[in-house]
Amino acid sequence: CQRLDVGVSDAGSCSSEAIKVHKRADTVLRGRGQPLDQVLERLHGALRVLHHHGGKLVAYNLEFDAGILVREVRRRGYGEAAALLAELAIAGTCTMNQMCDIQLPLKREQPSLDWCCCVIVVPTPKSGARHKALYDAEKTSILYFKLKKLENEGTKIKFGPNGVGTAMLIKTPKLTRGSHPVQPFARRR
Repeated sequence: CQRLDVGVSDAGSCSSEAIKVHKRADTVLRGRGQPLDQVLERLHGALRVLHHHGGKLVAYNLEFDAGILVREVRRRGYGEAAALLAELAIAGTCTMNQMCDIQLPLKREQPSLDWCCCVIVVPTPKSGARHKALYDAEKTSILYFKLKKLENEGTKIKFGPNGVGTAMLIKTPKLTRGSHPVQPFARRR
C-alpha cells in the first residue's frame, strides 16, 4: 500500500468553496504540487495495479468523486485511464451508500463522512487535517472495513423516533433461503 498526498501545480484556480472546505489555497497547492499530467500518470498506474490485483475502489460518495475524475481525466486526453476508472468505480463500493443501507429506518439523505465515522466510532487518522485527501481516504478505508464487519454480522444502526436521537447498533436476524416468514412461492403439501 502506497500513500499519496499530491497537489497539482498547474491546475486552474480553486473555487472559494473548495478553499473553504479543504483549507488549501491555490498558492499552497501550486507550491507543493506536481504537474497535472504527472499526477494523472501516477493515478493511471495506481488504477492499473488495483485492477491487475483484483482490488476494489472504495470512496465516500464514490459516484460524485469518480464522475469528476473521469471527466477531468478524459478531458486531459487519458481515455484509457478514464475508462479504467469508470470500470473500477462501477464495481467499487461507496461507503456513504453502505452507511445508508444499514440504517433503520432506511435513510437516503447524504450523511457526512464525519457523522458516519462518529456513529461507527472510526478513529481519527494521524495523517493530517479534515477534508484533505489523504485524511479522508484513510478515514473512508477504516469506515469501509467497519461497515463490512457490521454487514456480515447482520448489525443495523437504529435511531430514535423520526430518525433522531442516539444511534444504537442492533443485531438483525440474517435471512437465509427459506427462513423468511413470508414465502409467497413456497409449495404447499
